[in-house]
Amino acid sequence: MRRSHLPIWFALIGGLLGLQCIKSLSDDCSKTLECAGPKPQLNNKCEWVFPDGGVWQGGPKQRPNGKWYWPDGEEVKAPLSCQRTDVDGGIGNVSDHGSCATGACEMPYVCDSASQRCVDCVDSTQCAGKQSAAGDATPICDPERRSCVACTKDDCAGGFHCKTDSDSDNNRCVQCIGDPDCPSPQICNTASHECTYQCTSADPGRCTGTKSKCAVTAGVGVCVECTAQPDCQNVAGKTQCALDTNQCVECTTDEPCGSSGRVCDPAAHRCVACVGAAQCATGTPFCDLHDNTCVACAGDADCLMPSASHCSPLARTCTGCTANGQCEAGAPYCRTGDGTCIECLSEADCSAKGEGIHCNTTTGSCVGCINDTQCTSAEAARCDTSTHQCVGCTDPAQCGGKPGIGLFCRTTDQRCVDCTANAECSRNPAASLCSPNGTCTPCTGDGDCAAVEGKPACVGSNANSKQCLECSKNEHCVSLGKPPVCKTTAGAGAAVGTASLNTCVQCVTNSDCTDVAASHCVANECKPCAADADCSNGPAGRSTFGVCDTSGPSGVCVQCTGKDFDPACTTGGQRHVCDSRQRTCTTNRAPASATACDPCVSDAECQATQLCVDQAFGGGSTGFFCFEKIPGATCQTQPFFSVLNASLSIDGTLATICGLRSTTCSALSDSRSNKACTTNNDCGTASRDDGICTLAPNGSMVCTIPCAATDFDCDIGGQCTTGFCAK
Repeated sequence: MRRSHLPIWFALIGGLLGLQCIKSLSDDCSKTLECAGPKPQLNNKCEWVFPDGGVWQGGPKQRPNGKWYWPDGEEVKAPLSCQRTDVDGGIGNVSDHGSCATGACEMPYVCDSASQRCVDCVDSTQCAGKQSAAGDATPICDPERRSCVACTKDDCAGGFHCKTDSDSDNNRCVQCIGDPDCPSPQICNTASHECTYQCTSADPGRCTGTKSKCAVTAGVGVCVECTAQPDCQNVAGKTQCALDTNQCVECTTDEPCGSSGRVCDPAAHRCVACVGAAQCATGTPFCDLHDNTCVACAGDADCLMPSASHCSPLARTCTGCTANGQCEAGAPYCRTGDGTCIECLSEADCSAKGEGIHCNTTTGSCVGCINDTQCTSAEAARCDTSTHQCVGCTDPAQCGGKPGIGLFCRTTDQRCVDCTANAECSRNPAASLCSPNGTCTPCTGDGDCAAVEGKPACVGSNANSKQCLECSKNEHCVSLGKPPVCKTTAGAGAAVGTASLNTCVQCVTNSDCTDVAASHCVANECKPCAADADCSNGPAGRSTFGVCDTSGPSGVCVQCTGKDFDPACTTGGQRHVCDSRQRTCTTNRAPASATACDPCVSDAECQATQLCVDQAFGGGSTGFFCFEKIPGATCQTQPFFSVLNASLSIDGTLATICGLRSTTCSALSDSRSNKACTTNNDCGTASRDDGICTLAPNGSMVCTIPCAATDFDCDIGGQCTTGFCAK
């Protein structure tokens, strides 16, 4: 039985507690241990029980922090201790929250594998981010008590020190514990555990900044934040002076907290929701002193209703079931999250009800479906979330990803089909037409291929073989922006290549290649020519370019070359040479029509023993002229006595030629024609110093050429006089 009304005083017996009595905390006898009547004792689970087995509900209870509290939330001041022995080996004074021998611990606890008990922590990783009731970080796991604390030894950050307590929950990191922890000449204020300076009432000069007051105790003065209430009146959020530590704090009385309906925690000097049950109302009648908040329960003993007998450590509310055994047939599973007995927790719990039955974990009931993925037939691909039954589709998303049914929803009959329009058949060129029954079938014309990307042509010998391909005519290729020729026949020969039928290619014959730099159709690609034949059968745009010029990196179709100009340059029976640089036929230059030092456009225009060579003089080109190839070891014809080795002709012939030493062909021509002049620059090539303006015997000024002290630099019959050929 349970007793909750025993106003008794009694003495603990058996040496279990190691004390005679517990000091009264009020005038109410219910909080004492020496009234008349049967005496309760602590059992091996640290529960107060009477000799008849009843639980004393009015007795104090031990919280996870190891302290004992009365039901109204007030702490028991007298020392109490209890060691659990209800499990093998006992775990002593640890944070014990039940067994984990047969299951996981309830959040936020973890399982201590050594004792198989649920504890606050087994190592410091479980303490990350946790705080004390005062808001201080508790990142360290006390290895003895298995609870998260501020520190246990030298494990404080930032040079702080661990001030330990018999109850490690009260451990805290402080600036100093003794004077050696402070830099000289500072000392440790053992009340606040802060480093500060000594001072006297007569000389508080060292007390500056936030510690501007001198507190003198037993003749020893230290600099502190405050010694009286007015010292803190301008400190934001800390307007009260705690005289035990001489620090400005949030509160020392309830007055600063009153406007928010809170009270002052006198130990922590902060405003909190409660310090005892007196501040808590119906619904949350208990004050949890760990964080000074009003809760529905602080432990299982606070939950008296059979249907709500467990106190959730996170929510601190009385909940229902905690195990399946507490539930009945029809709803045999305990949903521990809210303590509700439900029909199922997982899919497996509904398996006995037949195929296609699923567990709605939100409601805990077995239903036909929970979401669309569980509805897999074409006729019923959507889950009606109001009835949890599979029904017809309303959106294509309800059809996708389900084997054996179409991807698209036909809203007229709410059925999943392969298509509702041709665009939905575009993925399969062999079946691009959407039939009335919602299946994709072969195309019947080009229009049925409009949605098939890159394949606008309907091609096939019969209705069942038709499919969408790249092209059936050149216009398809042009519309696609692809190579312009549609390959529709296989044929034979180099031009045909390996490209598939009904694909767009560059060419099937030379006539498809319009670029003179790629005139030859090879394997359905236009390539550079290698012979004149590769330039034949060209389109109208290059009908006159029948010669393949291979002198460059790759062949190019041209009208003619210096070496290949017959019959391209023969008109009306008249042969003409090719301008080798322009690669076009001339209209007034016959083969072998030029002689030595005449201007030329090809080797063929010069005499058979001559070449057309670019004459360089005065640092640059003066033009192409005919020069005699050297007949032997030396040059013999005046004025061409200069031997020019490795001269490259306009048509690529490399030879030794006989050239002019002191002038150019242009200047020689001006001299031979007695060109009238006024200055040297009027003779030969401008600014090259290849001609001289001199006085002729008839008294006129005419052009002549320079010479180098020898008559061989002058024209036949000329004489070299003081650097130029005399007239």
